[in-house]
Amino acid sequence: VTIMKVGAFEQHEAFSEARYINLDQGENEYTVAVDLEPGSYRAFLTIFVGQERRTSVIRDLEVAP
Repeated sequence: VTIMKVGAFEQHEAFSEARYINLDQGENEYTVAVDLEPGSYRAFLTIFVGQERRTSVIRDLEVAP
């Protein structure tokens, strides 16, 4: 998981964590607690199986004051 703080024409890493977890077949829920200041962010989640990248998801986040 990587979270980037997004500004006008730039972004800076606000949080990054790599963790080994076991996923079951079907739907899984994964939660990471992160303390973020109000603002705009972009979250990147990448799933690897062994050394192979299987999928990734990017989501825009807005943290309200």
